[in-house]
Amino acid sequence: MLPTEHAFGSTLAAMAAAPLVRDKKTLAFFWAVAVGQDVDHYLWYVWRFRDPSLRRAYQYFRSRYPGTGRKKGQQSENRFLHGPLPLLTVGAASLKFRWLRPVAAAMAFHALLDVVNEYVLLPRVRARSGIETGTPLTESPPELAGSRSSA
Repeated sequence: MLPTEHAFGSTLAAMAAAPLVRDKKTLAFFWAVAVGQDVDHYLWYVWRFRDPSLRRAYQYFRSRYPGTGRKKGQQSENRFLHGPLPLLTVGAASLKFRWLRPVAAAMAFHALLDVVNEYVLLPRVRARSGIETGTPLTESPPELAGSRSSA
């Protein structure tokens, strides 16, 4: 799922939960973590390509998204905050530290959005567009016209 889609889903969830949550700061914290959990993709991109450009990182992952005719760019190495270990660790720690509860809930919600995207939405997109999941990719980051010189 793209960050914009996570932002949309998390905003809807926060709006739906707003009447039930007394502390609006907690709700804002939930939203920020649910959207910001994708920072692991950006950190991986910076480490892998030695390029701190947020714009090029977004373009790189966008170019690997299933709707473009290519395989998605979500290898395990760029998803270290998405695995079960971080989720279980934060979930267990939230039993002792109350302030971690919105973080654990947001991480679980983010994971749920990813699962729904992977197993419900993407198969429909692929079926409609005829995309093969094993389409070969190049490993180089995308270039923005005129924004970066070749080395």
